[in-house]
Amino acid sequence: FKYRRLFFDRELLLRRPVRRKRMELRRFLVVCVPLMFSVVQSLPSGAPSIACDDMKPLHGVDPQGSGTGGYGMTHNMTAGYSPGKAYQISLTSSGDTFRGFFCQVRKVGGTDASSAVGQFVEGSFLPADKGTRLSSCTPPDIGVTHTSNADKTTRSFVWKAPSAGVGSVQIWCSFVKVKLIFWIHLKSEEIKQIGGGTGHPTTPTSTPPPIVKVCKSAFTLRQKWYKAR
Repeated sequence: FKYRRLFFDRELLLRRPVRRKRMELRRFLVVCVPLMFSVVQSLPSGAPSIACDDMKPLHGVDPQGSGTGGYGMTHNMTAGYSPGKAYQISLTSSGDTFRGFFCQVRKVGGTDASSAVGQFVEGSFLPADKGTRLSSCTPPDIGVTHTSNADKTTRSFVWKAPSAGVGSVQIWCSFVKVKLIFWIHLKSEEIKQIGGGTGHPTTPTSTPPPIVKVCKSAFTLRQKWYKAR
């Protein structure tokens, strides 16, 4: 009986590590897997605030490395934009539909949301099917995104240029074809500012008088001094 008990205790000791590992695995499956799924799942309600800088969907894969997927942007600023005026921007597709998008207008050379300028006008979205909304960025009107993952061929919205000039700008957009296939940082050509300030005012300085006028004034004063003698 004593030996049988020792054998039984030994079996328990051998099984404990296995049971402990199984319990740890079960905890991992219950707690971590749902969290992982929530991170990599697509977001049918539009781009989250975490995407405001890099414009990358949280789909768990890298974006397409080249090309545009046949997607692009058109606008009515071919001659340039004037500060404070409103312009229409449209998303286009050469064939395939897209399910998601995220757009900003940034100063040329900008790399994150801090370089986004102007305001997208809520209520200007077309088609008027509530398929577009302002972004989750701060402030929200520096970007626009989708509200559903239904297939789309186009979207249009109005962008109002900043009242103070900021120089040349570009339209930046990301397009999602399906969850695991998407393109980021598609850019328009540079759109130049026409009219208005540069956004970088300088302190005015007085213009010195021409050298001829200075010499003439000095000569006149000298003549008056001699006459006074």
